[in-house]
Amino acid sequence: MLVCSAAFNPRESFQAFNGENLMSLAKLYPDDFSNDDLRDLSHQLRLYIADVRADDRFSNINTIGELSQKMVEIGKHCLYRLVYRLLKFTSVACRNNNS
Repeated sequence: MLVCSAAFNPRESFQAFNGENLMSLAKLYPDDFSNDDLRDLSHQLRLYIADVRADDRFSNINTIGELSQKMVEIGKHCLYRLVYRLLKFTSVACRNNNS
């Protein structure tokens, strides 16, 4: 779980981003990601990482919480709804691990 969630780390232009690990993470939530959702998520993840790496508004983000907040602030949570859903699960898991 931690290895998979680390794949969302926004530091250093999302250097740790790993779509395969994020897909593995999504598969841990079969009630929340149908097979169709998983197919669409794979596509969204490829678009998402190119988009956020090219968007200067994401350049100074250091935590998953900040990433989530920025996505809502600029509306990317609607554009990448499945990525955002997975990000929310990851954010909750990280908070629970730090408690």
